[in-house]
Amino acid sequence: MGFRCRFFRPGDLPDAMRLLSQDRGLFQKDLWARLPDLILDLMERKRLVGGVVEDLETGKLAFFGMTGWAKPERIGQVLQGKPALFRDALLREESIFLSPKQVATANGSGDLALVHLGGCPDEKDFGLPRGFEVHRMAFSFFMTVHAGYRISEFWQENLLAEASLHAESMGMSEVKRAGGVGRLFCFSRADAAAKPGAQLAYLMKYPPPRLGFTQPQQRLLELALLDYADGAAAEELGISSEAVRKRWRAIHARHEFGEGKDQRRGLLAYVRQHLEELRPWPKE
Repeated sequence: MGFRCRFFRPGDLPDAMRLLSQDRGLFQKDLWARLPDLILDLMERKRLVGGVVEDLETGKLAFFGMTGWAKPERIGQVLQGKPALFRDALLREESIFLSPKQVATANGSGDLALVHLGGCPDEKDFGLPRGFEVHRMAFSFFMTVHAGYRISEFWQENLLAEASLHAESMGMSEVKRAGGVGRLFCFSRADAAAKPGAQLAYLMKYPPPRLGFTQPQQRLLELALLDYADGAAAEELGISSEAVRKRWRAIHARHEFGEGKDQRRGLLAYVRQHLEELRPWPKE
């Protein structure tokens, strides 16, 4: 088996929709019809983050997931309407999803909710060694991309029974609601305090950052943690290989973590344990 995790690209959309169709019952017919265009628009405007696990043998996706950031009070307002379809209701209120600048502001105040809007492995892989490996890689990618923010709530709605079992195994609690089509789960800071051994408890940890990386430096470091080689990082960032090398030189000139080849290794080892260093913060 050969897989790799990476960020979503527009060309992934047909295969992503194939996987997302397993959750078709969580969307009304009219929203489902325009969901491909809506996903591309929200991704392009950086209101959603998408990740995939790609099967290197077939070129097809083994997993597709997407998340968005919102204010907890906006989530509460949606829930007050008692929607039968939580994901559908959120995507109809697309302004609920925060821009990168709004995320930075909310991160500064700790008023930030993360919403899982699609985490779809291929259903035929459930219970197989391939499925376990895909889940492991997808969860590692998810944590690298999202840990280190000052998250107050994490929300997830599931249709497949296996997905709900996975949510419970991570420590999430079901939010009971009348008439819900899927099962709705939440994990909060209070849950993290009450269940320090839960897999998601690490998602809620937040020591203050101290290194002060710039946003372009943060993006390069995140890609390095996700095993992007410099050439692949240049392609993802839309910059030249020389620009990537220049960015690394600027990082190492300011922060010393060893010498030579060990310098990058030491820096990445530190950042992997301190993901808050990669997160946005409001400017003074």
